[in-house]
Amino acid sequence: MNAIRASLVIVTGLFGACPSLAQDAPPPDPNAVQSTQLPDAAPNAGGPVERSDKVVVSDLNVVDGDPVGTLDDTSGSLGSDMWMNVPRGELERLVEATPIASRIRVVRDLSRRLMLTPSESPAGTGKRALVAIRIQKFLEGGFISDADQLALKVHLPKNPDVARMQANAILLAGDTARACGDVTAHRLSDGDAFWLQLRAYCFAVAHTQAQADLIDQLLDAQGETDKAYLILRNDVLKHQSTAPGAIPNATPMHVFLFKAAKLKIPPAIAAQFHLASAPVLANPDTDIAPEEEFPATTDAPTSSQRYALHSGLAQALGASISYDENQDVAGAATTHWIGARPPESEMQKIADAAVQPARRGEAILRILEAVDQRGLEGMAPDISIRFVQTLKQIGLDAEAKQLAVQALHDYREPVSPAPAPTP
Repeated sequence: MNAIRASLVIVTGLFGACPSLAQDAPPPDPNAVQSTQLPDAAPNAGGPVERSDKVVVSDLNVVDGDPVGTLDDTSGSLGSDMWMNVPRGELERLVEATPIASRIRVVRDLSRRLMLTPSESPAGTGKRALVAIRIQKFLEGGFISDADQLALKVHLPKNPDVARMQANAILLAGDTARACGDVTAHRLSDGDAFWLQLRAYCFAVAHTQAQADLIDQLLDAQGETDKAYLILRNDVLKHQSTAPGAIPNATPMHVFLFKAAKLKIPPAIAAQFHLASAPVLANPDTDIAPEEEFPATTDAPTSSQRYALHSGLAQALGASISYDENQDVAGAATTHWIGARPPESEMQKIADAAVQPARRGEAILRILEAVDQRGLEGMAPDISIRFVQTLKQIGLDAEAKQLAVQALHDYREPVSPAPAPTP
């Protein structure tokens, strides 16, 4: 027990000063009160370090900081006020539900555009900073580079959730130039095993192996020895290619070390962290390219539903179609729309948000959620038409056209059940 406490005191001293590691430790503040104790989050001799990829959050008055993103008015930004008037809790839910990995290209592309737009956040009580959710969504969707670029723009040093998302993005991107920089400065004060491993790595690559060894000893004393991490870190330092074996609880730190050591990442870990260079399309043969034009003519419609969908989408886009729009099947279709549909209360929320500039982001998020949940192949034609109309109303003409083309391409009219036999 005394040995463990002694190790804690030694490592605490390391946390306070390291003049040889200029990129790892900020200059000391002469007015700061020096302490010989680790922060409350640090491990102690009374129990093991908790290893977790999640930050526990509770309702609080979240501070989002300045709007951040990689788009501006010349590169596709949706506007700095796109969700300022959305209730805070509902906006968090909608952002968390953003289908950025959707199999539908227009849904995926528009989701990415939303997440990259720097927009002012609404006031109110919430659970998480919106930027933390946005970075997480990019990571979940396989947009690792977008997550990395967004993480580098954020400055919320007192938010552990944001700090962890930033670190995850930088490490999963294999960003060796910034892994030990200011963006991951949270490692200087947090005693969680993840942060201690990163801090030890930064000591090691700065050729201060003795300090790295002390942190390793601390983790070992807490029952947190990670042999795979140690092997991979050694591979990086000594330019070796020693395979670490199976890693049952891989973290972004392991991925980073694989990349830094230029080793092949095991397929299971690559799949776990969505490391494909681009999201894999579930149905690549049916995914519509953005430049595909809405058809102005078609063969004779096979059903009143398809006829009504084609003519209704054309009207919503302001396009023309060449077949007879006065055929009897058109009127028949509008009397009974067949297919999946959101509740009318949800459709009303979309309509209400679409007419308010500071809620247009909400309207887009609700449309994306509905389309991804139900699929365009089974969507009632009138709902697809209303979604296209709303996107065009908001000013997203290109996206409205893409959704219309995809809806017409994907639509499959439900087969009506056979009538019951007559007694």
